[in-house]
Amino acid sequence: AVIMAEGRLIDAADLELAPAAYAAPTLDLRAARLRAEREVLQLALARANGTLSVAAKLLGISRPTLYDLLDAHGIAPEAAKAVGDSDLDLE
Repeated sequence: AVIMAEGRLIDAADLELAPAAYAAPTLDLRAARLRAEREVLQLALARANGTLSVAAKLLGISRPTLYDLLDAHGIAPEAAKAVGDSDLDLE
């Protein structure tokens, strides 16, 4: 790549790589909040091995509030056990 580079610096074209397409982040705050909330719900459920009471404690909310959030995000309480068995990255 050093020999084939046209300039002083090696760029993606010198390595025959396609240039990265830049995608501007969505600035919809409501959608961002919903994505973040859903992700945290899934992480809490995974960390709690699908146990709703433990997940609620981890989130600092009551179980009824957790049920409301699961409903709002379309996550069935019965499916929470399956989330606990997933390979989500918890660190």
